[in-house]
Amino acid sequence: MGNNNKKMGSTTGKSVERFTELQLLLSSCIKDLICLSDLLKNGGKLSNAVVDHVGDLLKKITGLKFKYDNNNIRFFYGHYMISFDESQLLTFKNIMDRLKECAQNQIFKHFNLVNVTDETITSIEALNCADIPVADNLSSIPFSRVASEAVLNDFKATRIIDNVKITSRNYRMFQVEPVSFFGDDLLMAIPWNDPRDNIPSIAFQSWTSFIQIFRSILINFYVVFGSFDRIKSCEQCGNLFFEKKKTAGRFCGRICTKRNSDGPPDRYHCKIRQNRWLKYKYTFDKKIDISNLPERQSIQKADCGNCLVYPDSGECIKLREKNPDLFLQINTSKDNSE
Repeated sequence: MGNNNKKMGSTTGKSVERFTELQLLLSSCIKDLICLSDLLKNGGKLSNAVVDHVGDLLKKITGLKFKYDNNNIRFFYGHYMISFDESQLLTFKNIMDRLKECAQNQIFKHFNLVNVTDETITSIEALNCADIPVADNLSSIPFSRVASEAVLNDFKATRIIDNVKITSRNYRMFQVEPVSFFGDDLLMAIPWNDPRDNIPSIAFQSWTSFIQIFRSILINFYVVFGSFDRIKSCEQCGNLFFEKKKTAGRFCGRICTKRNSDGPPDRYHCKIRQNRWLKYKYTFDKKIDISNLPERQSIQKADCGNCLVYPDSGECIKLREKNPDLFLQINTSKDNSE
């Protein structure tokens, strides 16, 4: 009989990292902050796009759809007010710029966690008025178990037992000690918490300012993930991005990944600059008669090779070699003008 036993080889599969609900929420909030920072590249103005973006972030955290009051410069939901003005926007922009500098210099440690305190509030709600439990029956309801679940998740836990809805909401405070200039800047940003080193979790429901929320998101993210090493600066464009798979990311997206394949950023931008110049000459420069010119020949990746010289627009040797008739006409025009 033949031996049907198969020799089992050792396989080492990569473990899949699964984020908790809190990690997913914080990751999404960090992406929103990075996106907001990108909106402010050309100045810290309260544009409609900025207000809408922050409004969406507030809804993600609080579950409430806030409106913005332009006269009083704040978000509101009924009597719930959260201040948001251009001074806070400028503070946010400066801190995010400092975070980008830290990411570019591989500086990811900014705080030490000193202490964590939890405060849990539990409430009950009868789903049917006829089934309101009497005091004697309340002892059978596992309040402590629901509260423990809320503490574990650092958010809210809900259970329905015997037509009674039990809700525990946990409010966590992080006491942190800054160990970097960025950490100092974030904790000292105005308006601040009192005391400044006590930062509430994002389950907090008494926000008074956008800076308070922004600071809480960053501190909560830092505590949950252990550092800011997942907030990277793209090696191609320099923009911040969130890295889901740790140590895997170098670029913020497919476009920058593609650009990197074309060589160093300076080489890529030189190629783009030369081709834009060439397109302008063929399309908009009225001094150039294109009727007798062959089709323009753009610079390709292969033309750049390992070039480390990045000339001004129109000064590229390869560009001249590929478009001799164009440069002949340009030189002739110069000679005639002289």
